[in-house]
Amino acid sequence: MDVLGFRDHSVYKGHQIFLYKRAQIFAADLYGAFKGQGYGEFNDISSITIFADYIVPAMLWKLGVLKYSSALASIIESNKEIASGSEEEVELRACSIYAVEKMRDLISVKLGKQVWWS
Repeated sequence: MDVLGFRDHSVYKGHQIFLYKRAQIFAADLYGAFKGQGYGEFNDISSITIFADYIVPAMLWKLGVLKYSSALASIIESNKEIASGSEEEVELRACSIYAVEKMRDLISVKLGKQVWWS
């Protein structure tokens, strides 16, 4: 098993940034498959974030949640690939996680109870 594929990190402005998309998907899959019992029992399952990939930032942009610089918008609109691990890619993924976490906080306040993605 290639566990390095679960590492999901990049260097951003001299700092290592860990997003752990695959590891979180694995934990969520175990939780779902075992219905939160046995191998799927995680006391901190609510700390899992969204699985930030290229789709989430695109949707958040289309919905007006994220605003892009004109340079980044131009790259995206011309369907140019954003390199994996690049500053732009790390920013898109990290800002998507942050935005969805803020949305979750607002929904929790509105509903009067903690909300997490299942």
